[in-house]
Amino acid sequence: MKPDATQAFLEKSGREELCQKVDGRGGRFNDLSGQRFGRWLVTPSWERRMWPKGGKVVYWLCRCSCPAHSEKFVPAGKLKSQESRSCGCLDRELSAQRKQKEIRDIDHPLYRIWETLKRRCYNENSRDYPRFGARGVTMCDRWRNSFRAFAQDIPARPSRKHHLHLKDSDGSYCLENVEWLTARERRVRSRQCHSS
Repeated sequence: MKPDATQAFLEKSGREELCQKVDGRGGRFNDLSGQRFGRWLVTPSWERRMWPKGGKVVYWLCRCSCPAHSEKFVPAGKLKSQESRSCGCLDRELSAQRKQKEIRDIDHPLYRIWETLKRRCYNENSRDYPRFGARGVTMCDRWRNSFRAFAQDIPARPSRKHHLHLKDSDGSYCLENVEWLTARERRVRSRQCHSS
């Protein structure tokens, strides 16, 4: 038999044997062998195991495409739901990327300002909280959930003397309600508000 024909024969035989095992046990489930889920490649090997909550679950032997080629039995449900996508290598890589992203964000000149605004709105231990968060001042969801969105929306800081202030002190931190002001400009604006 030629190598390609031999491989095809073995794959076909394995699949038929699998079907016979499934039929013989009286249970039916999807044959996932040969499919890819994230970095997992599902092999023809499988077994039924007791699930902690009761009942039996099909586990498939999967081989990771990372350099280690790790193998592990994974529940079919976790493969289909993408809850399990690798031997753990993918999670480690994504975690490292997130940490690298955080390091780059921290170096951004607006990062400390963004952190300060979040603290005064949501951290009850912040000394500024009584003047902001306790009065109902919040940040728009776009800024609260993403520093990058904040940095993208805010105009460049004119100088180190400028600070981000609310136009309407009873409003929330959002693009339409903030402006850069120096301490002097802030005092002038405050006097104008009181005199009007």
